[in-house]
Amino acid sequence: MEINNNQKGMGIIDFTKTFSLGNLLIFIEDLKIYQERLEIKEIDLKIITGKNTTKVFNLLLPLIYQYLEVSKCQLISSLDIKKIYNIKNEYQFVFPSREEFLSKEFTLDSTKIVQDFFNKKRYIPKLVSNEKESIRKFLQKKSSGKTPVAIHLKNNHLTPNDSNANVKEWYNFLNCCWDRQFPVQFFLVGDDQIEEAILSLPNVTRTRNENLNILDDLIIIEQASLFMGMCSGPFQIALFNDKPYIVFKNPTHHKNEMIKEIGVQNKYPFATEKQKILRVIETKEILLKELLKVFPNFINIT
Repeated sequence: MEINNNQKGMGIIDFTKTFSLGNLLIFIEDLKIYQERLEIKEIDLKIITGKNTTKVFNLLLPLIYQYLEVSKCQLISSLDIKKIYNIKNEYQFVFPSREEFLSKEFTLDSTKIVQDFFNKKRYIPKLVSNEKESIRKFLQKKSSGKTPVAIHLKNNHLTPNDSNANVKEWYNFLNCCWDRQFPVQFFLVGDDQIEEAILSLPNVTRTRNENLNILDDLIIIEQASLFMGMCSGPFQIALFNDKPYIVFKNPTHHKNEMIKEIGVQNKYPFATEKQKILRVIETKEILLKELLKVFPNFINIT
């Protein structure tokens, strides 16, 4: 990390590398950690765009500005290290540093920076969107007095073992909630392929059918009373907030990485008691059990 006495920080991210939503949200959280730790007022960004500038302008930049107050942003088309790190001691910190950027070991898959900050301060900065009102009204209208619960059923057929949802069990769970008349409206976020049986349930609202996009999805996760689903990109919004979540991780997927991340626990060190990550394959029974732990008043509903 490069340090001087200026009250500005710099974030650098390379979208020419393999990109994921989760990586970007962790990057934003890491920047907020540095900003909080060093009491930085302004954050500048340098973004290596490559040729795919359409995605940068349509998704990535709006998402960054949704969760981070950016003073200045510079787009760089090619991977020119000298140009990228031509900082001239303007910043109190640069993340990642030049050494980290060039290191094969550097990754945005870990919450190590967040955990280190929490261990010292006992809190973490939250990922709170600047855009709230329209989604609040949407949830209020579609919930019709019920409790809004956001769900993400990761279903990537190209990576069948990478913590994809056990779709049959999710249908059984959602259908059971409808049969028992639980006062919950589930908001299904994401672009994943979902079976029509789930989409036809009256207690399920798919955001894509309501002309909402991934940016709206993240705010829904932020504002819902609970997040349920898989350990995937959108989950990072719940991870860096106080709302309850019930998240499932395939126990064989990233097994060693998860042990390194949180050991044998079922929660992150900075999580609350109602924020769990379960390394099991989900079933209807497990889903119901965990839901009732968050909303015990549902038990007496028939």
